[in-house]
This record gives sequence, C-alpha cells and structure tokens, in this order.
Amino acid sequence: MEDIAPFIVALVLFGLVPIVIILLKHQEKMTRMYHERNQLPPVPTATDPILIQELSRLRDVVAQQTIALDSLTASHQRLEAKLGQSNELLDRMQA
Repeated sequence: MEDIAPFIVALVLFGLVPIVIILLKHQEKMTRMYHERNQLPPVPTATDPILIQELSRLRDVVAQQTIALDSLTASHQRLEAKLGQSNELLDRMQA
C-alpha cells in the first residue's frame, strides 16, 4: 500500500488537476458569453411599430420610384420614335 500512495498522488496531481483547470476555463468562457449576449441591444421584431412604419415608408418610396422609372421609360421611347422620324425626314431631304 505504501508503494501505491505516491503513484495515486501523482495521478491526482497530473491527471485530475488539468481536467479541473479545463472545466473551470470552460465555465468562465460560457459565463462571459452569457453576459455578453445579455448586453447586446434588443433585435427589432416584425411587431415593432417603428420597424413597421419604416417598412411602410420604404414600400411607398419603392412604388414612387417604380412609377417614375416607368414614366421615364415611356418618355424615352417616345423621344426615340420622334428622333427616328426626324432622321428619316433629313435623309429624304438630302436625297
């Protein structure tokens, strides 16, 4: 039994102590992560009235821009048609 005692002490010191240290570091890291997560600002949800209002404004702006772009496209097509007619007239006059 006296021969086994130093072996058991060495096993405890070199075997269990590193495991305890690893577990304590892990616990510290998890505690830090938990506290950091609680310090983050709250994420807005779809039921947040400010977010709903902002989305409504964004939809209105997109609709207005779409209408303006469609109008601009139509004006551009009319202008190209007139320009084509003018070019035809100039070609006839030069011929």
